[in-house]
Amino acid sequence: MIQQTLFDPAESQRRKEIGIDLVLQNPRTAEWQAEVMTYVMGMPRDTRFTAEDICLLFGEPPCHANTMGAIFRVLARKKFAEKIYYRPSNKKSRHGGVIRVWRRT
Repeated sequence: MIQQTLFDPAESQRRKEIGIDLVLQNPRTAEWQAEVMTYVMGMPRDTRFTAEDICLLFGEPPCHANTMGAIFRVLARKKFAEKIYYRPSNKKSRHGGVIRVWRRT
């Protein structure tokens, strides 16, 4: 007997991409997104950074917390940044939860 799964990885990925596109198309975050993208693309190669670093410089993403992840995904796709490792967060409200460290490529 073959066990069927309710999880469809292809459909999951498709919906993820739609969600990312919706976040990036939000006009209320456009200026914030442009500032962050310009800043990261202007970093010297091999500079390491986290979402916390971006928030310290530009503030929290307006409207939706997923905006940060969407921007990082775009930067990675365009080969401007890559994930290199995880470390505990320095932000008190995160209680030491892990965050990604990125490298400007």
